[in-house]
Amino acid sequence: MGNRYHVRRAVAAITAFVLALGGGAAAIAAPPASLGGTILSGDLRGPLPGARLHAVDAETGASFVSEPTGPGGAFRVQPLPAGSYRLAIESAGGLYAVGETVILAAGEQLLLNLAVKGPPVPPVQDPGELARKRPSAWNNPGTATGIVIGIAIILGYLFDETTDTESVASEVAL
Repeated sequence: MGNRYHVRRAVAAITAFVLALGGGAAAIAAPPASLGGTILSGDLRGPLPGARLHAVDAETGASFVSEPTGPGGAFRVQPLPAGSYRLAIESAGGLYAVGETVILAAGEQLLLNLAVKGPPVPPVQDPGELARKRPSAWNNPGTATGIVIGIAIILGYLFDETTDTESVASEVAL
């Protein structure tokens, strides 16, 4: 009877694994989406050559960047997995955030006309530098000392309880 239980569990696990692979293959087979269009100068009088469109997947953080626009300001970002994307335009003047998130379905080819307006986004600092500057309890000597002392007190209490129980047991044995 025990063997049948283990065989059924193994068959169920293998079936779940095969189904998961099948579902993954369907997701991989989904046709990619793309973004294309024109980037215009801030005065809307003409195209902005040399600009790049950045598309960042809002869920995964994966970044996709177009080639620099030509004299006509045309851009294309492809292939893109279906999802929500935050957009920004990079030009000689800086990086300009696009106000709205774009949602792409599998296989969708979205055409956009974008213009560079307003001030550029401030430069992003090195993520490692931000992590080093992040406050931490261990960076504050008083807090770190308090944590260590608190842990020592708890461990002392736990070990003291074990010692008291052994002492009582040894006294009873005498």
